[in-house]
Amino acid sequence: MQDAVFLDVGLVEQRSTHALGLLVGQRTGIELAGLGSPGVVVSLSNAERVQANRIMDGRLRTIMRADAFGCAATAMLLGAARVGVVRGGVGAAGFAAGVVGVLAGLEPTRGAGFAFGDVISFTPNVTVFRAATSDLEPRGTDVVAWRADRVDRAGVSVRYEPERLALDSFTPTVRRGEMVAIAGANGGGKTTAVGALVGDLAPSSGSIRLSDRPVGEIDGSDRRGQFGPLARDFGRYEFSVRDAVRLGRAGGDAEDSAIWAAVNRAHLGDLVASMPDGFETQVGEQFDGVGLSGGGWQRLALERLYLRDAPIWILDEPTSSIDALAEESIFEDLRQSKEDRVTVVVSHRESTLRSMGRICVLVYGSLAGVCTYHQFVKHNAAFRDLFAAQLA
Repeated sequence: MQDAVFLDVGLVEQRSTHALGLLVGQRTGIELAGLGSPGVVVSLSNAERVQANRIMDGRLRTIMRADAFGCAATAMLLGAARVGVVRGGVGAAGFAAGVVGVLAGLEPTRGAGFAFGDVISFTPNVTVFRAATSDLEPRGTDVVAWRADRVDRAGVSVRYEPERLALDSFTPTVRRGEMVAIAGANGGGKTTAVGALVGDLAPSSGSIRLSDRPVGEIDGSDRRGQFGPLARDFGRYEFSVRDAVRLGRAGGDAEDSAIWAAVNRAHLGDLVASMPDGFETQVGEQFDGVGLSGGGWQRLALERLYLRDAPIWILDEPTSSIDALAEESIFEDLRQSKEDRVTVVVSHRESTLRSMGRICVLVYGSLAGVCTYHQFVKHNAAFRDLFAAQLA
């Protein structure tokens, strides 16, 4: 019976530990920080821990009661047997039977002792945990108090090593309503350009402004609130559909209507509607939930972005796991709603770049040019070389 207790509690604690593991993991930790929702994951993990405590409390009470009843019944039977042996004057056989009865009564007595010991051992731990987490609330709300309508970069350079520039004089400006791509081979400087844009990297020279406000002078929470990040290594959060999506809203406060709108815009509405419990359906097979394809997980990540509704979207390979037909549907929606935001896309995919208004091609940290897709295909050798295999 005690084994069953620890199996049940172990499953709940595994879910809790999994959530915290996502929180502290480097890649997903960066994603959650960008969304302003680490506190939501902590809150969900806290809820699982509380549930584990309740299961433990209930089962230990049951064990104590069962073992106490067994001990009492055994004591009564042993007492009656002893009285019978003494009064009946039985011989060796009766005495032997009495000894066997005493030995049989030791097991439930031992069980009761173990159960009482468990209560003694676990109660201080549970008390300390509850005291530590009683006031735990989601932090980092990153509320969007204003909406940037332009990103200006003037000669931005980033130097990792004294003799090498990772990004050299990156200048392009992106305004609300535009969809601009950053393309280039691995090591070309794309990640550095994005890191400088969101304020994670301090430029060695040059400046970055959001609607005339220098990035370095904007409060961290205020700055994060301007960005909606979709990382290439997005998190696969094995919660319910509702909880996995509401991570996109800083603080996790979102109405079902807003979540449903985000689900539909990411073209996952039919799948969610077909799930056994709708928004409450557990996703991910680790906890016997509904399994999702790579494209399904990526659409969940897109749903978080739609729910966040930040003024500047940073999309890193946003449809890398999605088939061509679904990709076209998603980018059609992005094109139709582009006037609501500044959109920056980092991509290697030729099919993605066709949808962009402008493309900035980086070669070894230097800007090889800024032009449309068709102009690059026709006139830019660096672009043709980069996508030669895809264009073949």
